Amino acid sequence: MDQVTARLAERGATPEIAALAAEIGMTCYFAGRTASNNDPRRLLAAIETAVNRLG
Repeated sequence: MDQVTARLAERGATPEIAALAAEIGMTCYFAGRTASNNDPRRLLAAIETAVNRLG
């Protein structure tokens, strides 16, 4: 997680925004894993669905 936050900060994000974005990304990944029952063929669509639900 620290690497993701650092990369976002390198690209101009404030530390707070970088940390929040990294955490939200991981949350969407884990939600997608659960929704897809760990099926790699369905994982990407499930992650996209989780992201889209954020608004």
